[in-house]
Amino acid sequence: YAIRVIIARYYGPEGYGFVSTSLALFTLAYTISLLGFSSSLTRQISYYYTTEKTGRIKSLIFSAYGISSVLSATIGVLLFLSS
Repeated sequence: YAIRVIIARYYGPEGYGFVSTSLALFTLAYTISLLGFSSSLTRQISYYYTTEKTGRIKSLIFSAYGISSVLSATIGVLLFLSS
């Protein structure tokens, strides 16, 4: 929280508002881009591990990270273009 005080003092109310809004948009975009993969990956990996289908774990991880990466890049480009 100390960095917020420094930003507010250095940039003033307008700059602090801009930084806060930007941070909120990036946090929202990050949350959307994950699509709940962290919790679903934990469940699916443990399921495949207990049913001894370990060959599917690697493809599951690559698929989740691939989808998340493409979605993150798309949201990043959209945020950049809308700024």
